[in-house]
Amino acid sequence: MKRIKTLLLSMLVCMGLYAQEGADPVVMTINGREVPRSEFERAYNRNKETGTSVKDYVDLYINYRLKIDEALRQRMDTAAAFRSELGTYRDDLLMKYLDDGQFEDSIVRSVYGRIKEQLKDSDVLNVSHIFISVPQKADEARKNAAKAGIDSVYRLLKAGADFAETARKFSQDAMSAKRGGELPELGPGSTLKEFEEKCYALKAGEMSEPFASTAGYHIVLMRSRGKLAPYEQKKAELVEVLNKQGLRQMVFNHAVDKLVKASGGLTREQVLDKLEKEHEDEDADMKDAIRDYREGLLAYNITKQEAWDKAEKDHAGLELFFRKNKKKYRWDTPRYKGFVFHTSDKALVKPVKSVLKKYGPDDWYDVIKKQFNEGKDRVVVSHGIWKKGENRFVDRYVFKDSGVKLHVSKAFPYLGMEGRVLKKGPKELADVKAQVVNDYQDFKEKEWVEQLRARSRIEVNEGVVATVNNH
Repeated sequence: MKRIKTLLLSMLVCMGLYAQEGADPVVMTINGREVPRSEFERAYNRNKETGTSVKDYVDLYINYRLKIDEALRQRMDTAAAFRSELGTYRDDLLMKYLDDGQFEDSIVRSVYGRIKEQLKDSDVLNVSHIFISVPQKADEARKNAAKAGIDSVYRLLKAGADFAETARKFSQDAMSAKRGGELPELGPGSTLKEFEEKCYALKAGEMSEPFASTAGYHIVLMRSRGKLAPYEQKKAELVEVLNKQGLRQMVFNHAVDKLVKASGGLTREQVLDKLEKEHEDEDADMKDAIRDYREGLLAYNITKQEAWDKAEKDHAGLELFFRKNKKKYRWDTPRYKGFVFHTSDKALVKPVKSVLKKYGPDDWYDVIKKQFNEGKDRVVVSHGIWKKGENRFVDRYVFKDSGVKLHVSKAFPYLGMEGRVLKKGPKELADVKAQVVNDYQDFKEKEWVEQLRARSRIEVNEGVVATVNNH
């Protein structure tokens, strides 16, 4: 009878283990840590849009976990900068659990009161405008061109063109142009005096003629005007605006400070840690998001430290990598490597060319500034490596494309060039350094990951891998 009970107990234990394994079997074990299928699936499903197969993702996930383990081994999670960045992210997620409506309302009412005081008896204006900029030091030609431009726009509007569409197309106030010229609500003292006076002279639905301000030329459409709405009607709009200026963060900080004072000696971090633990069970998304951000930040920081930064600073290694892989960086079309410069005086072309030829790409800037641009800019220089289609002046004068149309600056009408054509490919590392650095960083990262794998214990259950997203 005792043997039968023992046998039944063993069977129940085995059945329990089998049920647990069947519910969420282990996909892999990395350095003794078991990774259940649910965890692997969640990670894979977040990244499968890249087109990576489950089989290929196994290696990627192993590498990711090894990076995190190494970061933890080096205690990166205790670094002040890491804790601060993670804390900021965590706090953003916790904001929905801490609110102080009374404090928020006091701030919003205060802002409303200041607006009311500023307006006094004046209307609130809702206007749209079309703007053509005129720099303060603009010459007469620039001013005349701007005036002609705004007059042309005005004629379109008078002929029936839609104001919003015209603003999107022609206005040089980029922010309002996206909204069809709409500006935030205006009141006394909220904008340029001359602009404000023109606006207050308009009736609802009326459009101004072009007028000048210290910033440029404007055409204004008065969409509506009226007295300030009561607080309760205005509150939601004010909250939306103030949230963009940090109101929500201010309310959150105030609520946290109250909890700290009532905690009996806990620090701010301890209070927030407690708040996180109180809500993580009911808010699985928040819990997962914080964990993912933490692990992603650890993986990024350790890879940057152990591979990317070291590769970028390894000048000898970069040079050797470039020479070994030089064929990889060969160009399919020639490049012009050198300078393209413009001067205000034809007599400067030859001396500038001599300076650029002598000093090259590393030291030319300070010499040009000292010899030619002290007090007043007389020379504008660009240095680069261009293929056809990337620089109009190079296309016209180096690659001999006579069909290229050039815009010549009135301030710097004289052109000069100093450089050479590279027909087969880069001659030195500097010619393709950004690409080589990127490739070398990848190379050193793979090398480092292989070292991590070599000293790790990794077991993969291929049978369970086959059931991922298929059970």
